[in-house]
Amino acid sequence: GNNGAACDDLNACTSGETCGNGVCGGGGPVNNGGSCDDHNACTAGDTCAGGTCSGTAIVQCQNGDGCCPAACDSLDDDDCRPTCGNGVVEPGESCDRGISPGVAGACIASCDDGDSCTVDFSAGTVAACSRTCSHVAVTACINGDHCCPPGCAAANDSDCGGTCGDGMIGGGETCDPPTSCPTSCPDDGDRCTDERLIGDPARCTAACGHVPITGCSGAISDGCCPTGCDPLSDSDC
Repeated sequence: GNNGAACDDLNACTSGETCGNGVCGGGGPVNNGGSCDDHNACTAGDTCAGGTCSGTAIVQCQNGDGCCPAACDSLDDDDCRPTCGNGVVEPGESCDRGISPGVAGACIASCDDGDSCTVDFSAGTVAACSRTCSHVAVTACINGDHCCPPGCAAANDSDCGGTCGDGMIGGGETCDPPTSCPTSCPDDGDRCTDERLIGDPARCTAACGHVPITGCSGAISDGCCPTGCDPLSDSDC
C-alpha cells in the first residue's frame, strides 16, 4: 500500500507497523516483558524481550496442547504420532524394532520356533514394526521332514522309525538316549546367525541350527549388518 499505510508484519514483538516502500515494518519492539506468541506449541509463557518473542520449553506429556515433547510418545500424549523404532509398541504396531531382542515387544527377526513339527509363518516386516509370527502343527505323514505327527507310523512316515529311549538313533532321531541330546547350542562365532535348538530332546529329535539374521535392528546393536540393511535401518552397518 501507500507509504505510511497501516499494515501487519505478523511479528508479535513489534508495534505500530507501517508500510514504507512496499515493506511492512514495526515502529519498534514491544516493551520488554510484554506478552506475545512465538507460534511454537512446545513453549509456554511467551514474553517479549529485546524484540524477541520466546517461551519456556514444555517437557510434560499432556493431551491436547498441540505439543509432543521429546520424552513423550502416543501412549502418554495424544499430540504425538506413533513412531516405529522409538522403543514403544504403539497403536498400529505389532512390535517395535527399537526394543532390545528378547524383551517383550521386540520385533522377531526369524519366526522359526525350532520345532520340526510346526510350519512357521511370518507377516509384516521388522523395518515397519509390523512383524508377526504364527505356527501351524504338521499333521501329514511326510518322509524326511524330521517330524512324526500323531497317528503316523514307520509304515507311512520314515521319521517315525525310531523309538526314543532305546539307545539307538533310528529314523527321524538325531540323538538317543534323551540324556545325550543337546539342550542348548554354542555360539558359532557368526554374529549374523541366531543359535537355535531345533526339535525336542524328550523326543530324541534335538539338534542345533544356525538361523541367519535377516531383519535390520535399527538403533539396537547386535553386531550384524544383514544383506539389504544400511546405516539408516541398522546401526551395525
